[in-house]
Amino acid sequence: MMQKLKFVREQEAHLVELRLSGSRGEDEGEFVLTMTYLSGDLGLKTGTLVARFTASYQTPAGNASGHVDLGQGDTKIEVPKLRGMGIGSFMMSILIGLVQSSLPQVEVAMIYLASEDAKTDEERDRRNGFWRKLGYTFTYYDSEERSGYSNWMMSSQLIRPAEELRSGWIVEELE
Repeated sequence: MMQKLKFVREQEAHLVELRLSGSRGEDEGEFVLTMTYLSGDLGLKTGTLVARFTASYQTPAGNASGHVDLGQGDTKIEVPKLRGMGIGSFMMSILIGLVQSSLPQVEVAMIYLASEDAKTDEERDRRNGFWRKLGYTFTYYDSEERSGYSNWMMSSQLIRPAEELRSGWIVEELE
């Protein structure tokens, strides 16, 4: 799947390419969702990586119950000026839809929250809120909720966020 999208807000616009790829073996595979910048008001070089989210999985077989790992807990928007507009939730909605249609009842791999990713309260709140809205719950190592790990859950418990942006941004499908 390849799709061109345009993010628009007032006088700002960004054209990006969203590409879904992956690999599938007999018992395991991976979905890879990549967003690259094509053109727009930021003046970035065409092909600049905006984000790359992955979901690796192992299908149930024999006594193994299978599992899915959403991004190994490492999901971020690479272009700082594009953070906070909902691109991460938009991309995760697509991945969760793929996971739930392919593997509706497998364990979700634990993710770890590192304090390095939550140096400010804003960074912590954005990161923790992102994972919570997807259905994750956490056990924290500290009272400020800067580091910890996700609690056990099944893929059916993942919450697929709406494929919409925030802060007045809208997305237009071009192809």
